[in-house]
Amino acid sequence: MDERFPKTPEVKLEIFDQPFKNNLLARSREVDQKHTLSLEPFIDLYGLDNVKKDYSKVADRISKFDNNSNSHEVFGKIFESAFLDIGRNGHWFGQKSELVRASKYDDILNGVDVVATIVAPDDSARHLAIASDLTFSHMNSSEKFNRIKNNVWGGKLAEIKYFHSDLLNMTGKLSNVPRTVVGLEPVNLNRFLLNWLREPELSQLQFGKIILDQIATQSSAFANLANEAKRPQVREIYRRTESIVNSLLQSDYKDIEALDDKISVSIKKACERIID
Repeated sequence: MDERFPKTPEVKLEIFDQPFKNNLLARSREVDQKHTLSLEPFIDLYGLDNVKKDYSKVADRISKFDNNSNSHEVFGKIFESAFLDIGRNGHWFGQKSELVRASKYDDILNGVDVVATIVAPDDSARHLAIASDLTFSHMNSSEKFNRIKNNVWGGKLAEIKYFHSDLLNMTGKLSNVPRTVVGLEPVNLNRFLLNWLREPELSQLQFGKIILDQIATQSSAFANLANEAKRPQVREIYRRTESIVNSLLQSDYKDIEALDDKISVSIKKACERIID
């Protein structure tokens, strides 16, 4: 269960000039301050000592990440902030949806960056966890995909311990969440970030469509894989996810032009070969 993505050439990020990078970072920090998850409700729920114990497990990695000046890491953080900002404001996951950032604990230990909550037409909530690293790297997307694939084969779905949703009026642990890896190739990421900085009110649904197509494609493939592995609960969860996302694509995105994206192509090819 360790098959890699079909190889495609890596494309480097555009080298923005320093003033532009600074503006992107400043915008990213504004979004981060607005959407950082408060731990106060979880202290009431789990107890201060338990929260401290959890965060002591990831303190070193948080410190290293926060102090990392690697350009790819920096652009990864910017991409995550832009994704959260535009995805929420542009209602990428539907008018009755919510997009929230996962805690640093769940990012590091449970492999989840962002959680999308979609309310289906019958008003039942469905949760889509977007796997760690909203990536623009072919290598990272391959590694993430294969990790999820192995978990599906083993019957393991995502768990988010520190989850809060205003939409669901819920604070606590979220279990059995289907995980996918999503991303934009560097050319599309450049366009996405340029638009975000210059016209932040744009919904940029053309990029939302790329992301939702990736989720639908993987959900179908992982449902088939779970069926082969005789994991009926996992199969049904991914089937429901596929159904809800495809409904969104057929309604909210039916008039949105599809864009080419190399990461999407790799995901599609890997999904086609997933149980061969």
